[in-house]
Amino acid sequence: MRRRVLICLRALGGALAPAHKKAHKKTHKKTHKKTHKKTHRKAHRKTHRKTHRKTHRKRAGRNRQREDLMYRRKTRDCWVFYVDYGSGWEYETTEYGHAEMQENARAYREDCGYPLRIVKRRERAETD
Repeated sequence: MRRRVLICLRALGGALAPAHKKAHKKTHKKTHKKTHKKTHRKAHRKTHRKTHRKTHRKRAGRNRQREDLMYRRKTRDCWVFYVDYGSGWEYETTEYGHAEMQENARAYREDCGYPLRIVKRRERAETD
């Protein structure tokens, strides 16, 4: 603060009366505060905009990367039905959903009097 006052005094010629110096200091402080606030706000807005844009771009990039790097299963679950008609276990059908498997198993057990075996397997999933 003193430095700015001295600079102002030097610019004015350096020969100011003591009473005039006090008045000059007060006005200088007020104007300095106002200009400082304005410049600070402008600088803050600029930096805020820049950082906001950067973070926004980073986030958008991260989302794209997440989609690319997100884990995708390479296999899918399937349930294979085997029925023993008396000559060993024979393949009957394959179900790919858990609910469908339970529904189909219930129907086989009610309708068919032969033993039923359900084996859970994993098959390679189709790639996009």
